[in-house]
Amino acid sequence: MKLQPIDPQTRIRADHNTAGEIKDYADTSEVITGTEVFTAPVDFTYNGTVIQFKGDRWLKVEYVNDTPASGWIAITHKGLQICREIPETEPVPVTDEYIVYYKVVNGVIVDQRKFVKEA
Repeated sequence: MKLQPIDPQTRIRADHNTAGEIKDYADTSEVITGTEVFTAPVDFTYNGTVIQFKGDRWLKVEYVNDTPASGWIAITHKGLQICREIPETEPVPVTDEYIVYYKVVNGVIVDQRKFVKEA
């Protein structure tokens, strides 16, 4: 799974909740990659305060912009979206009629064009 933070200075934490220490920060231009997603099974209370709602999701960070990293980043926290998921890009399809070209920047399709094949 690939994510991009919605707000600058989104925290990467040591655990999948806000009680975990801050390990690093991610900016809106960075791509966060991981394979393990934690979904909170119940509301989580810490020091008498609910700090995580049931259903909140966190991604275990493996890479930040293709650089190895570790920690957890919220996908949703207290019901609010913190990061947006970047769809996996499909291979460029080729048909007898046209070729589709995708321009990808930081894992996000920013331009798509169709070209007619030459005979």
